Amino acid sequence: MNFKFTFLISVLLLLVLASGCGGDSSSELDSGTTDTDTDADTDTDADTDTDTDTDTDTDTDTDTDTDTGPDSGVDSGPTITASIEVARWVLPATGVDSSTPFPVTDTAVNVTAGALTLSNLTPSNFVGSFVGNLWPSGALDTTMYIEFSVTAQPGSQIEYEQFDSTLYNNYPGDCSWELRSSADGFSSALGSGIVTEGTGTPLISGVPLSVDLSSVGTLPGTVTYRFYTYNNSSSTINGYETSRGLRGDSWGGQDPLVTGKVLTW
Repeated sequence: MNFKFTFLISVLLLLVLASGCGGDSSSELDSGTTDTDTDADTDTDADTDTDTDTDTDTDTDTDTDTDTGPDSGVDSGPTITASIEVARWVLPATGVDSSTPFPVTDTAVNVTAGALTLSNLTPSNFVGSFVGNLWPSGALDTTMYIEFSVTAQPGSQIEYEQFDSTLYNNYPGDCSWELRSSADGFSSALGSGIVTEGTGTPLISGVPLSVDLSSVGTLPGTVTYRFYTYNNSSSTINGYETSRGLRGDSWGGQDPLVTGKVLTW
């Protein structure tokens, strides 16, 4: 019994010591405290790409290349003839009544031409010749002339080179002559000359005319030519005073003729 009692007392003493006699509340005994991490790391950085790349560069090619040449995709330039008869007025070996315009006889392809006509002259009727009477005896009168025209058709141009014919002066006498064109408004002579009495054979073949037309250039459309005589002198025979005109091949002269090159696109 004594041993049991002594053991019981010993156990009680141990319990008292364990419960706090001289004990430390911060002893090594685990108090069971729970460490809770309340740091909530919330990533609110929203990376939104608002860069909209819109290409508004519109490349419009406004270069208009009008090719009037052959439809080959490459502008090869015009087709050019050799030097040819562009227009010829063939005066027959019969009387030619100059009161009526005398039409062109032959023209090149892509070319037309107007008739021979008189302006402010007295008409006449001569074999193989287109003639007017009463040309001025003094200075050049720009209202008195023989006129003709040459026309390049659409899509063509004419490079003018030469005019040839024969000056018909029915009775011996002197005169001056000029050929002008609409290319400069008839302001200057393309060719000119002076015929003195006894020059050529007035009653038969007349006096050769040859005029360089290169200064007219290369032109589309219509070019009109005017042939003038002035300072005329001759005797009056059978009412034909100062008869002047253009004589053709049929009576030993040269039919009025324009030569050149025709350019066609």
